[in-house]
Amino acid sequence: MKLRPGADPAAVRAALDQAAAGEKAAIASKAEWLAGLADGQADASRIGLFLVLGIVLSYTAIAIVNMVLMAAAERGTDIAALLLAGATVAQVLRVLVLESLLAVTIGVVLAAGATAVGLGGLWLALLRYSGPVPIALPWTLVGAVTAGAALLAVLATVLPGAWRVRRPAVELAGRRDG
Repeated sequence: MKLRPGADPAAVRAALDQAAAGEKAAIASKAEWLAGLADGQADASRIGLFLVLGIVLSYTAIAIVNMVLMAAAERGTDIAALLLAGATVAQVLRVLVLESLLAVTIGVVLAAGATAVGLGGLWLALLRYSGPVPIALPWTLVGAVTAGAALLAVLATVLPGAWRVRRPAVELAGRRDG
């Protein structure tokens, strides 16, 4: 509630306390209300957030591995071309690792942009409702998710790539799908 210009905050608070007396209601300032939210609902919100995050991350991991494995199935002729051009097996695997890390980096940048738009809209809505609210990002969790995505992408690229380079390059070059 906003006070009219010239209203006495203490008198308004006393009138509200008197009106709420005997009712199942609590009168609180914005600061008290925000502190109460932080105490009681934060734990329940955090548990719900982690459950949803776990489901989202599971599907994300499946999508990353699926995408990389589908791309790897088509890489036989590319690997053969590198080997026939004189690249060593280590160089071919390094190229595959760098490509998957580039894909993860692009994904992280796009995800950061989408997150910024979403959090920006949420912050603006909260600004109108309750005033400025700090946005605290769990950087450790963000870093762990990014590292996990990178690890999954690299493994899903290198393992099929290592299996492919065991075959003769001429045999790989002669196949359409590697």
